[in-house]
Amino acid sequence: MQDTEVAECPTERLSLRFSTLQRVTFVDCQLPGADFYGAVSNDWNLQAGAVSFVDNIFVPAPGTNYVGGSVGFGADGKATWASDLWFGGHDGVPSFASAARTGDPKFVAAGTDYHLGSGSGAIGTGSAAVSPLVVVDLDGRTRASPWDIGAYAASATH
Repeated sequence: MQDTEVAECPTERLSLRFSTLQRVTFVDCQLPGADFYGAVSNDWNLQAGAVSFVDNIFVPAPGTNYVGGSVGFGADGKATWASDLWFGGHDGVPSFASAARTGDPKFVAAGTDYHLGSGSGAIGTGSAAVSPLVVVDLDGRTRASPWDIGAYAASATH
């Protein structure tokens, strides 16, 4: 997993320990057969600050919680969550997610095209703190202010 990526993961299990994920689009993520798992799950006793999620889009598989796992995530600082867009989870947006946004990302064609459509809650709502770190989107286009959340920028200049 790297910055600016689309993670379609209905059956994959990704290890994200000691990772920073910025402007990634997570779609249909779940671990089949394990109801206590969420789109993003934690089974490790992570150190504080072990994982950072900033400016990502989370769209879990239908009926799936946003976060979970045998250890889970909480306000204990094991993960940083900031300026992410949450849509469609079975549970509510995690209370420990700072500057969380909710709403339909309005993908151009969910399942095949994860570019942001008109009226997406991910357009122009990203964090300026990520801007010097993730300067291009998945198409290789230079990102510009105001910053978009997810793998694709709506346009270079809005």
